[in-house]
Amino acid sequence: MRILRSIVGLGVLMTLGLTLVAPDAQAVDAHLTARLHGSPRFAVVTAHSNYERTSTHRAVEVRMSGATRLAGWKVVVYVNFTRVGTMLVSFTGHAQRVWDTDNGQAVPIARAGDPVRIRSLRRAFIASGTYSRALS
Repeated sequence: MRILRSIVGLGVLMTLGLTLVAPDAQAVDAHLTARLHGSPRFAVVTAHSNYERTSTHRAVEVRMSGATRLAGWKVVVYVNFTRVGTMLVSFTGHAQRVWDTDNGQAVPIARAGDPVRIRSLRRAFIASGTYSRALS
């Protein structure tokens, strides 16, 4: 009787464990895009972000232009309120960077409707947008 209880208990635990793990293992690939608009202080700034999530990795790319006032400065990128990293603005006002978990970089999970923001190191608001499903 004791062995039967152990086997049944083990079966229940395995079923529960598979139930909790299965949704992550079957995660749907996500391809998101966001158009970022400059803040009133940086109205000429435009930016674009692409986000990709598969069952094995996540990647985010951010491109910014029109930021000549910020030439030589570093800006900080936030995805879903989580700091992703910094980009250096070139003398022409452009900045571009890709973060990918395949390269050992931390990329937060994002979904359609989540914000992406660019701020200066002093936390001045530069541009923001919202992710939406990318059209194939």
